[in-house]
Amino acid sequence: MATITVTKGHNAPTGFVTGDTVTPGTLNAAQTPVVAISNIVDADLSASAGITASKLASTLDLTGKAVTLPLTSVTTASIAGAAVTAAKLDGAQTGSAPIYGARAWVSFDGLAAVSPAIGGTYARAVNIVTVDTTTPHGLLAGHVVRLDFTSGGVVDGTFVVSSAPTTTQFLVTHSGTGTASGNVSLPRRNILSSGNVAHVAYLTAGYYAVNFTAAMPDASYAVTLGGRMRTGFVYNDPAQTQHAFYLTSADAAGALEDFTPINCSVFR
Repeated sequence: MATITVTKGHNAPTGFVTGDTVTPGTLNAAQTPVVAISNIVDADLSASAGITASKLASTLDLTGKAVTLPLTSVTTASIAGAAVTAAKLDGAQTGSAPIYGARAWVSFDGLAAVSPAIGGTYARAVNIVTVDTTTPHGLLAGHVVRLDFTSGGVVDGTFVVSSAPTTTQFLVTHSGTGTASGNVSLPRRNILSSGNVAHVAYLTAGYYAVNFTAAMPDASYAVTLGGRMRTGFVYNDPAQTQHAFYLTSADAAGALEDFTPINCSVFR
């Protein structure tokens, strides 16, 4: 229940005393009354007596209060550029250098194939190979894929997807020509955990292609590598693209070899 406290005004300068009746006349401006209302609870407010923005102070003290904003009210445009600084984060961050987050990351098992394996059938007309998979392939135009043709006499290889009309069909351009068809498999490595990485194509021992779920704005990004391999390199032939990059893992002698885990982070 709300408590109303009236001081000053009426019987100036003493103000109200016990037993006085508060009327419009006793609260006239000439008496300069001061009225304080405290201990307001939900039951004191009528549902129709809404508090509009114009009735609020321009600055509200919300110390100790929990404020929940609808997701639709927090937009990219509402967040000022470089608004998150080291001083505003928990931890030991110091200085004024900006803080950047990874645009993609993955930890994968270079020794273990994806299970169940991705496979299907293919048909080559002239130099265009159309692949129909038995399960969704997860490929987008620009992704790198390894195709092992298990029948039909077509040469295996690594390809860039030219288009993916459906979730179970995609097309690549083959170096060979002529009509052929048969079965095909898409070797991949098992992802342990990731962010913005769709899949890791297994090209050959110690050689992989990491495909992004959402493309980078351009190919000028940095990749950091780690894991249990002796050495690891981002391979630049073919060069990395907005959609994928290549990497290798090797033993102490520099020979390509599969390891686990292999960890990558992408910054742009």
